[in-house]
Amino acid sequence: MNPEISNPEHEQAAKLAEMKAMHEQVCLDLDEYEKLVYFSQNIKAQYPDHDDYRTWHVISGSGIIQSCSHFDFPGDDSVEKHLRELTEENNRPG
Repeated sequence: MNPEISNPEHEQAAKLAEMKAMHEQVCLDLDEYEKLVYFSQNIKAQYPDHDDYRTWHVISGSGIIQSCSHFDFPGDDSVEKHLRELTEENNRPG
């Protein structure tokens, strides 16, 4: 396969693996974990079809990812964005 050709499935799998690692890191800090739980509850309330998003299953720990028709939530509801923010907060000195 030509490495210059984009492979969306491969890119999504790599992002999901990175998000799983960020999720594990966030779960080690109780304050950050509580923020993630609050975020998850809001997503669940706002999106009745939340189970159809691959990133939802990263933060819910369900492991069901392959059969989803959506990858991540839009804008500020993005799981990837939220995990990055929590991970950055967790890595700040102080």
